[in-house]
Amino acid sequence: MSLVEKINNFYSQYLKKFEPRDDLSKFTPTDNSILQYNEWNASQSENAYADLEIENVAHDVVLLAPFEKRRATDATRNTIEKIFHNPTTNISELFDRQEVILELYSNPDLMKQFSSAKIAGDDFKYDERFRDHPDWITQLEKSKLLVNFFDSVLATDDVKSKRLNKIKSFAKNVNEDSGYKKVHDFIKDIYEPNDLGDAFAVLTLSLNHDSLYDVDSRRSFFAKSKILRESLDVLFNDNKYEGFVNKEINEVKILDSFDNKVKEYNSFLFKFKEGLREFQNKHNDDFGKLVSYLGEVLTEGISSKMGKLGIGDIPELLGFYIGAAKLAKSWENKKAPVVVPELLEKNVRITKIIDAYNTTLLAQNDAGKIIPNDIISDPKTNLFVIEGPNNGGKTTYLRHVGQMYWLTQLGMMIPAKEAKISVVDGIYTSIGAEDDTDAGTGQYLTELNRVCEFTKPSNGHMRTTPYSLLFFDEFANGTDHDEAVYRTRIVLDHLSMKGVTAYFTTHKHEIGKMVEDNLIPGAMNLAAEAKFNGELKTTHKILRNTREKSYGNVIAENLGITEDNLKSFLNEELAKGHYSINDTRLGGE
Repeated sequence: MSLVEKINNFYSQYLKKFEPRDDLSKFTPTDNSILQYNEWNASQSENAYADLEIENVAHDVVLLAPFEKRRATDATRNTIEKIFHNPTTNISELFDRQEVILELYSNPDLMKQFSSAKIAGDDFKYDERFRDHPDWITQLEKSKLLVNFFDSVLATDDVKSKRLNKIKSFAKNVNEDSGYKKVHDFIKDIYEPNDLGDAFAVLTLSLNHDSLYDVDSRRSFFAKSKILRESLDVLFNDNKYEGFVNKEINEVKILDSFDNKVKEYNSFLFKFKEGLREFQNKHNDDFGKLVSYLGEVLTEGISSKMGKLGIGDIPELLGFYIGAAKLAKSWENKKAPVVVPELLEKNVRITKIIDAYNTTLLAQNDAGKIIPNDIISDPKTNLFVIEGPNNGGKTTYLRHVGQMYWLTQLGMMIPAKEAKISVVDGIYTSIGAEDDTDAGTGQYLTELNRVCEFTKPSNGHMRTTPYSLLFFDEFANGTDHDEAVYRTRIVLDHLSMKGVTAYFTTHKHEIGKMVEDNLIPGAMNLAAEAKFNGELKTTHKILRNTREKSYGNVIAENLGITEDNLKSFLNEELAKGHYSINDTRLGGE
């Protein structure tokens, strides 16, 4: 019987006695819900996500999450974006997330340790170093990387949060398994110190491609053969690893066969005989099958002890937690206060956020250059009409309010001095509405369609409730003034009766007067503060229960748009000969 026949015959028997283990599936984290997705109504409307600039915060969290591999980057980004698109009203879920993020935020050493664990998990799931090699080499490397992941989790300090405890308990349970311990010992004592994955890869590549021609490749072949032989000798003969591979491996004297092949190759390679190509053509296939057989023996041994053990989405979810904690730390480094919001049930309908900072502005400036604002509402006061000059901070405040709610319902910390927030079941926006050429709708019709989305939804959209949050920026600008005032009043009355918390910016001061006269129950005026003493100065401070002018005339005059100035500009162009006076109506005077 030839060597190849002997190997094939033994291997078929060997496989019958070493079946892949499957009971370790009980240790997988999927049943323990490391993170729950509870889709929020707002996830059905991309308008709010874009209008409130939530994508900017998601992008920052992605950039701050640790990763080293491109595929890991993509997977982490996809998970973080899924979380950001799906805020939740589940307070228990939110509290669990808050707990993790606060613990990482408060303990830089722990954050570094779990960052290392996250990267180790990425390596296990996405490493491609041996992508083009046989599957058994990939599986050997995967086993090594999985062991490294569990070791990195076990090396972290004690944790308090429920979610991190789940991850550590998962690693501890696996580590205490007798089968896994055998794999761990093999990986740490033999496989990793000797870099057997590389040894197998070099030998396989050399034998498959007839590449043993230059001195360096021959030396590498000799060195890797020696490493593999010495490693396997320990594995097959040391009592510590008894039972890792089938005992019959020694009965067929497979290492003797390997030794004979290595001697045969070394004798030919280092005596520099002629006919190397013919030698390789004759022997490489058999030697390659022997090397593959040894690798598959190890793979089956690991499989019989560890099975198809996985780690679920732990690395990607750690990416979200770590990225969110780092973002909060970056706000703190910019001298902004950072707080974990106190969560209230949606039917409480009370929100009180003091000295809160807009996250978009914080991404560009230190806190000292930003004016913080309060966000306060309750069941008695839940409609807010905001007046003030252009560029005074009205729209920025709308986004600011929405950001605080949105991030809170992701379980994140927010940049504010103090905060308690009733969760909302959805956010609806109309900010910067414009003509929709594709839909064939002008600005006003576009805005009215937005109103229909929350008053009489269709196509699966969720309707607003007393627990929803709504933002309209200068509603009804695309129609005449009287119609705009009338339609705005109708919408505000509807929201007032329904109890929806809503914010409207407007330059239609009749609306502010209605609120001032208590004609709309639950409504309060807010004002984007402006100071005028011969010169207009906006402070970006939002004042409560007061009103502010639009100062449109002052802004226009500051830009030189007056009758005298425009006439002067025209005369100046004529004087400079830019065109003939006869081609203007002045030529007929």
